[in-house]
Amino acid sequence: MKVIIVGCGRVGMTLAEKLNDDGNTVTVVDMLPSKVNEITGQIDVMGVVGNGATLMTLIEAGIKEADLFIAVTNSDELNLLCCMIAKKEGNCQTIARLKNPQYSEEAEYLRSELGLAMVINPEQE
Repeated sequence: MKVIIVGCGRVGMTLAEKLNDDGNTVTVVDMLPSKVNEITGQIDVMGVVGNGATLMTLIEAGIKEADLFIAVTNSDELNLLCCMIAKKEGNCQTIARLKNPQYSEEAEYLRSELGLAMVINPEQE
């Protein structure tokens, strides 16, 4: 399975490592070259430096061939926007990390209206 992860923080690193260990082809995306270099230096994954909410960055990351797209930046709104663009441009399942409790109350709406496969709030899990 081809997976794209936007956000190279602690959660993104953990996901990239686990999904790579499970035999998936993983590409990580972050605006900070240092974060991308850190992950690609430690794990056998591809890396793209850029804004995960821009079409050109997602195309460079391989959104057209992706099976799964996961947005785990520190911004809930950026995660939603990334997933919306990924869903429109790719034929993949999308997962957004949303930390704000207000979004948790609207999770079903977000899933159905934005086509998200899953909304995850790590603090509530």
